[in-house]
Amino acid sequence: MITLTADQKFDLKKIIKHHGFKNQIKKAIEELDELKVELIDYLEYDYFSDKTGAIKRITEEVPDVINMLFQLILIFDNQEEVQGGLDFKIIRTLERMKR
Repeated sequence: MITLTADQKFDLKKIIKHHGFKNQIKKAIEELDELKVELIDYLEYDYFSDKTGAIKRITEEVPDVINMLFQLILIFDNQEEVQGGLDFKIIRTLERMKR
């Protein structure tokens, strides 16, 4: 799926170093909140409304959130744990669907 190139990882580390990890954690919270707002707006649209604008705004916010999630993984140096947790949660969800 979405992976970082070596250059992107280098650049994100540069960004973290420049702004500081605490500021980037705060920025992650801000970006998550912005995506949350757009998702809520999407859900609140009337069924027959044109959702094109809402989808556009969500599409603009998702890369911001992914960028910050990658930065959090770099800040906490927990890529293997995150990958393991992701694998576990997907398998668990599939198992729950069988019930």
